[in-house]
Amino acid sequence: MTRARLFRSVIFAAVIVECVFLLFLVTFGWALRSLMLQPGDPEITVRTRTVIANAAWLCLNFSALAAYASRKQGPARRWLAAVLAFDVLNAWLAAAGFFRQSDLTVGLEWAVAALVPATALAVVLMRADIGRLSS
Repeated sequence: MTRARLFRSVIFAAVIVECVFLLFLVTFGWALRSLMLQPGDPEITVRTRTVIANAAWLCLNFSALAAYASRKQGPARRWLAAVLAFDVLNAWLAAAGFFRQSDLTVGLEWAVAALVPATALAVVLMRADIGRLSS
């Protein structure tokens, strides 16, 4: 397997894992958005907005993956890199929020969740550098 194919496979695998994670958040978030709350509680609205935001971000991840799969290397690579960078930033901010609330377990889970898009982003950037060096 060539280095380019290996990098491409790692990128696809990591982005698919990220999409599955977001799909999990959307599915269970929607199913459990009113769990243990009285009807009309404002927390239901907050949870619903969070699920909708996660669904929108899932769509962006899928679109970036589809663009990258179309082999339009320049713009698609930049789009995928931007989406992955925001995935990392989002996970780190969520982790920081939980750490600030002294919820170390969930904060650590979010910090670990940032490793998947961070790995994909690193490989996307390494692949871009290798492409520049070989041309």
